[in-house]
Amino acid sequence: MEPANPITWVVKGYALHSMGRFEDALEAYDRAIEIEPLGKRAGSAWNNKGAALDNLGRHEESIECYDESIMVDPFDFYTWNNKGVALSALKRPKKAFKCFQKAVEIWPEYATSWRNLGLALKTLHRDDEAEEAFERAKDLGLE
Repeated sequence: MEPANPITWVVKGYALHSMGRFEDALEAYDRAIEIEPLGKRAGSAWNNKGAALDNLGRHEESIECYDESIMVDPFDFYTWNNKGVALSALKRPKKAFKCFQKAVEIWPEYATSWRNLGLALKTLHRDDEAEEAFERAKDLGLE
């Protein structure tokens, strides 16, 4: 393991995250951010840290991480999608909708964001638009 390489810590964090060891993953992501606070890997580390916090039910903190990730890379559709999920968990459908909309604007082929956009639209009682988003997700292979 290369302790001074931020990629090492992002990968380690992802592995720990995948095993459900979210607190340990947070430490690894923090180490990656400490080594490279503004680089491409920092964006991934901030996004992944946000996802780990979401898994721990700490959605307000996760949103702060997603905002940091967006500052590093405003075109990371995964981060926009994840921020929308956190906002949905906090019952903020209008803000979640804007995040999902941004995610599909950046990468229109990401089916998960289309499904999430549909869910946000449904919550906002925009049923026709929601059905269109669900149909787009289905066309992209998401059942």
